[in-house]
Amino acid sequence: KASVLSACGTPTSSETPTSKAFVPFFAKQLRPTAPSTRLLNTFLRPMLFNVAKRGDVDAFHVLIAADGAGDVNTKDGAGRTPLIVAVSGGNVKMVEALLSAGANVDDTDAHGSTPLMFAAGEGNVSAIQVIIAAGASVDAAEGAGCTALMTAAMCGHLPAVAALLAAGAYLEAKDTMGLTAIMHAVQNGHTQVIKALRQAGANTRGFR
Repeated sequence: KASVLSACGTPTSSETPTSKAFVPFFAKQLRPTAPSTRLLNTFLRPMLFNVAKRGDVDAFHVLIAADGAGDVNTKDGAGRTPLIVAVSGGNVKMVEALLSAGANVDDTDAHGSTPLMFAAGEGNVSAIQVIIAAGASVDAAEGAGCTALMTAAMCGHLPAVAALLAAGAYLEAKDTMGLTAIMHAVQNGHTQVIKALRQAGANTRGFR
């Protein structure tokens, strides 16, 4: 006989209901005993990613208060944490809530990318500043050697580049291809970023 869960299907993080009415009700049902591993994997953890993506801070606080559901550093199939998902969604209040709840500011996805790199890629200066203030490693590099500054430079996010430079990001860090932040900016034609990196003292020998 199929269980209720299997009959209804396993909801994905985008399908799991997370309304302010549902989350408190569901969390209340967990109070008598700790939820099973299956319950965590099927409902609670996907809901955590969902509320992180949506920036629903109220639902988040209710959810992590549920017994056994408070692991804010859990990861999805791509190795992303709720913090990375919140950063990718541009939800700074959610980022702050996750950090306050103990989220690891330097935890990486399957490619070695940190929340700061995602914030740099989105050009989200507020998230960059919050993450750095929480102690993020400004010059951490992912699997290909790319740093947050390189990410912002290749994407052409001038304000993000400025925020990272203000935080002391290393200009001459090189990725596995030997490229620096300014080289990435040159390759992608981001003239204002090139100018900013030059003014900050980036080495321009060997190219214009």
